[in-house]
Amino acid sequence: MAKFKIGDMVVPKDGSYIGNTAGSPYNLPRKPMLVISYLDDTCMKVLAGANESPPVNPKCFDFATAAGPVRTVTRKEIVSGVYGIVSVAPDGTPMLTPKLRKYTTAEMRAAANIINELADFLDAA
Repeated sequence: MAKFKIGDMVVPKDGSYIGNTAGSPYNLPRKPMLVISYLDDTCMKVLAGANESPPVNPKCFDFATAAGPVRTVTRKEIVSGVYGIVSVAPDGTPMLTPKLRKYTTAEMRAAANIINELADFLDAA
């Protein structure tokens, strides 16, 4: 069973393919490299920066690990502006836009939804 597959990110194990003669194509960086060809358990090629490596031994490589924990952060925040007949101040204060005519029922329902959304956000904060 193959240790790596095309598309895996790998790094040389300590002492492997590092520190050879200056300018040698076997002088690979310690940073993660992309596996671009995997022939068998004795030969693969990696992409080091923009350069393709010569055939290298997969046994001299490990999977690249992330620099730290990976997390996705989503956050809600109030965005001031005008939403239908409701103006929202930067502090989250809603204000109805003055009109010379009566509001329609659709405008009032939309305004109520916006005000409820702001109230839910402020309650959770």
